[in-house]
Amino acid sequence: MLKILLNLFLLLLIQCSGNNTISNQIVSVERKNLGILKTISYDKNIDNKYIDNISSYFEEEFIQYSEYSLVDRKEMNRVLSELKLQQTGIINDNSNENIGKFVGADLLLTSTLNRNESIYIVTCRLLDTKYNKVINVSTGKCSTLDKLDGAVKGCSRRITNRIKSKDN
Repeated sequence: MLKILLNLFLLLLIQCSGNNTISNQIVSVERKNLGILKTISYDKNIDNKYIDNISSYFEEEFIQYSEYSLVDRKEMNRVLSELKLQQTGIINDNSNENIGKFVGADLLLTSTLNRNESIYIVTCRLLDTKYNKVINVSTGKCSTLDKLDGAVKGCSRRITNRIKSKDN
């Protein structure tokens, strides 16, 4: 009796679905390719090793957020160097779509490191290369360059939390 009821239920379910057939469907979430550009600092007194570390800190943070696949930074820098974009100052808000195409990134993360008296400020922008729009901006502050990783973690978490809350 139970088998008959189950078969009738399945038959009714198939009829209600019209011409569709019941099948196992795998729902996949489309991951976006994120390119992290080299940090820029206009303060000549900040050692380059700190500036270079910021991109690594961002990579460590964003790799944990499963919505993103990171574009290989070495490959991205190689492509940008070949195109002479970094040296010619072409990297600006108007060229993000082209940079995204060249490096295979849907999103670009740009960052700056500046100093305001005794406070170091990291500002990051998440840019959508398809629509050439700033999706999110965040800043992190620290009192010494040795604490940059904390400032970057704060920026990254605020950006990913904002994105998560928009998705829900």
